[in-house]
Amino acid sequence: TSTACSRSSDAPSGPPNVLWVVWDTVRADHLSLYGYAKPTTPYLSEWAKHARVFDDALSVAGYTLPSHASMFTGLLPSEHCVNTQHPWLDDSFTTLAELLHGAGYRTFLFSANPHVAAAPGGNLAQGFDRAEHPWSPKWAPEAKRIILDKLAPEDRSSELPQRLDR
Repeated sequence: TSTACSRSSDAPSGPPNVLWVVWDTVRADHLSLYGYAKPTTPYLSEWAKHARVFDDALSVAGYTLPSHASMFTGLLPSEHCVNTQHPWLDDSFTTLAELLHGAGYRTFLFSANPHVAAAPGGNLAQGFDRAEHPWSPKWAPEAKRIILDKLAPEDRSSELPQRLDR
């Protein structure tokens, strides 16, 4: 006999793994996961069948810095004061990453937005054991290749290749 609250015998013991995906600036109304007619996110839709999906989540701010600071601290922008004029999170705030680390979790942040993962003094990665972004040494060659592959070879108007070399 088993109950809905019991753990199956083959389930791992200990705390669960946590994967927190933030897809900054994506429109829910264009994701097949949320009913968009075109299959825009088939892998996400398949993954979501066995995940917790929030259908009614709202952001406390309209742009990346304060919304991430709020997600990481649980505070409103008026409390942590992260904004374009003050683009850093003060050390005095405890982040979810710090709480998870204190509970024995290993924490890793990967963000395509360098303002989140690597902004000098931005401190949004506060408490993560490791933070990386596409321009971290490990990922930079592949990030550069992906970007260059998107440029038409005959287009000489872009200064992007020279900027990437710098």
